[in-house]
Amino acid sequence: MLLLVGLAYLGILFAIAWFGVRRARPLSPRLRVLVYSLALGVFCTSWTFYGAVGNAAVAGWAFLPIYPGPILLFVFGHGMLRRLLRVAKARNITSIADFLSSRFGRSQSLAGLATVVRGLSPILEIS
Repeated sequence: MLLLVGLAYLGILFAIAWFGVRRARPLSPRLRVLVYSLALGVFCTSWTFYGAVGNAAVAGWAFLPIYPGPILLFVFGHGMLRRLLRVAKARNITSIADFLSSRFGRSQSLAGLATVVRGLSPILEIS
């Protein structure tokens, strides 16, 4: 039963994401708030499950400092996020590697390096 509920939950999240991405017209502000809230919920849920719980099991109370960064970003970083999204849309950027390479003359070697470093980060425990 738990597996079915989990799959239904993932299906609903996928359907909402698919709907938000595939629309020909931009989403209305009310729907954008809903999609953003759901995405933030998914981020917080996955971070709590995979990041905070694992960190707390290994490091005890030392996991608490991981929370101020996202909290401060969402409270005070609206302008920065807005500019980041504007640049991403204008240059058709879909990943951190694309963003970094676009800032340095569309360097494919830099994008490859960013991809490799990001891929190795779980192995090397780089956050």
